[in-house]
Amino acid sequence: MSHSHSHSHQQDLPCAHPPIFTNLNELYDEQHVGEQEKRLSTLRSRFVDLYGAPPSFIVRAPGRVNLIGEHIDYCGYGVLPMALATQDTLIACRINEPTVSVTGGERSGPGSDELIHLANMDEQRYPAFIFSTQHLSNAQSHATSLSATASNSDMPTSPPSILDIDSSPAASSSCYAWVRYVQAGIRGVVEAERRNMQQRNSAPGTSHDVNISSRQPIDLPAMQLLVDGSVPPAAGLSSSSSLVCAAALTACMAMRCKEHGNMNGNGNPSLTTLSSCIETYTKRELAAVCASSERWVGTAGGGMDQAISFLAQPSSAMRIDFRPSLTATPVTLPHDATFLVAHCGVRSEKAVAAKVQFNKRVLEVTLAAHLLAKVLRVGPYGTSCNGKECDSNTSPLAKLTLADVQEQSGLSLEEMVKYIQSGVRPAASNEDRVLTTSNIAQPLHPRPYTLSELHVLLGRSSLKPLIAFRPSLNDALDEGDHHDTGTMPSFALYQRVLHVYSEALRVRQFADMCTDTARMKHDEPLPSSYASASSNPSSSTTTAASSLDSSISALGTLMNESHCSCSQSYECSCPELDKLVEVVRNAGAAGARLTGAGWGGCIVALIDSSKLDNDTPSASSSCSSRSPLDNFLNRIVNEYYVAHCNMTDRPPTYEHFRDLMFITQPGAGVAVYSPVQESEASQ
Repeated sequence: MSHSHSHSHQQDLPCAHPPIFTNLNELYDEQHVGEQEKRLSTLRSRFVDLYGAPPSFIVRAPGRVNLIGEHIDYCGYGVLPMALATQDTLIACRINEPTVSVTGGERSGPGSDELIHLANMDEQRYPAFIFSTQHLSNAQSHATSLSATASNSDMPTSPPSILDIDSSPAASSSCYAWVRYVQAGIRGVVEAERRNMQQRNSAPGTSHDVNISSRQPIDLPAMQLLVDGSVPPAAGLSSSSSLVCAAALTACMAMRCKEHGNMNGNGNPSLTTLSSCIETYTKRELAAVCASSERWVGTAGGGMDQAISFLAQPSSAMRIDFRPSLTATPVTLPHDATFLVAHCGVRSEKAVAAKVQFNKRVLEVTLAAHLLAKVLRVGPYGTSCNGKECDSNTSPLAKLTLADVQEQSGLSLEEMVKYIQSGVRPAASNEDRVLTTSNIAQPLHPRPYTLSELHVLLGRSSLKPLIAFRPSLNDALDEGDHHDTGTMPSFALYQRVLHVYSEALRVRQFADMCTDTARMKHDEPLPSSYASASSNPSSSTTTAASSLDSSISALGTLMNESHCSCSQSYECSCPELDKLVEVVRNAGAAGARLTGAGWGGCIVALIDSSKLDNDTPSASSSCSSRSPLDNFLNRIVNEYYVAHCNMTDRPPTYEHFRDLMFITQPGAGVAVYSPVQESEASQ
């Protein structure tokens, strides 16, 4: 059974908190419960081997696959991802006695009860680490191995603080890079606690003598943590973000559990205590905390990954919007829609490629927003400043996005795309459009911009104030100042902007099509927009069946257009991704596109399961005994992984390539699992 906080249909409510489960049947579908039970059992056994006692609770945060809407969340536009059904990050946690305070000053060396032990089930790839819960400004950094026989004498005398993300060994050692994401999640919650304390102590009626600063003590308990991740790393499926989200919720739960006490006989928090602890933050609040804290690791993302991890609902994709505030709207996918996620074989390392590729794109769209705003005289360049550049101290100069520009211009997305392509703008009134010399010139030229050109156009000797709200972009801008390095000589603003506005439009169209399809399934009136989708255009009537068939095809077309834009305009694809997309489409997918940041990683393909042909070619001689879906998957194995990637070291069937490709459906979001509470829950 699940606790009362696990009502999945309430996840889209503003006050909804992460759910607590005591039964895996409510976390995973029936098909996968058995394998997940084995996984949880292995995790708990390993935890006991390491730490001598079972975990207090286990936190789960899923990875995600973005169906459409790539690289537009940080531009202010909505996206349409879904949580992966079984690929997730688990963190088993045990809380130690006593609680200590995290402060901004120096303290004496920590004892064993002031340490956070962090280990990973895959200890060969992700070695263990120990942190202090103290904030030691002069602490000597140590990395240490963790074993089941570790004793107090094995502990480092001055392990790094959990808050020191940049100065710990994890900042300079690739094998400890995973540790920084755990640090980011925990630090995000600590900083949120400080902000909450500031607000409480500055409320009306509070003494003005109270001074809450960055040195304010925060109760952070010593913890023993064990991580198990099943999200493929460097695949564009948000393995790092799911780790940040899991770490943040773990820290939040641990801090509140120590405050509430009420442990059971095993020294673990009771189910009542867990339910009280989880009410501290809503899922929206935690998603915002994690989106901000992950930037400490060096990427200037927009919040999609964290939002879907917290706000996902089973059986639905989610339309995630960020304006005027974070909202998540369930999107019902067509009944016969099946999704394939496949890795192209090239790793997409977010932490490695961020400064050169990902952050450069964020920089380009930020600079483009300012250039467009100046051309259109909106935002900080609007008429409120007499057509001149507004003072950055009195206007949101550094937070301007392409969504801001479009909204303040009064143009629709369709009109914005046309304006970028041709310079044509609609007249201010509803009369016939008037074209003048000034509004038929393209606002951005297709050739790349140089930094010196941008300095002149924006009237600035320095562009850094424009990116002050995203410090991680400074390195990208600095590289652009040194053209002799050849790393970033120019900025393709026209192409980036065209992708953003057209992709935002595709997200809206995708969501609208899904909504219309759901209406038709329930025999509601067919929207007129589907009349042209009939298999017989001359027919005066359109059947629901033919419209439902055409909906998957139309969704696939949007995905194909999205990949083309990502590849050609945003230049975030790679030859391997393009080839895999081609193979999957030729095999019968309705549509396919890269998913995630790109430059490697995975593609997502939409399959109409009702239309897979039993005669789909397959290299397997026993294909007649296989399902149409198996034949489809085997064709991809043979035409891409075997023929193109030369992976001939294993049998050419889908069963032997599950580490590179899998079928998925929308899964659940973050949750707390408390297996030790089952007996209590049944009372």
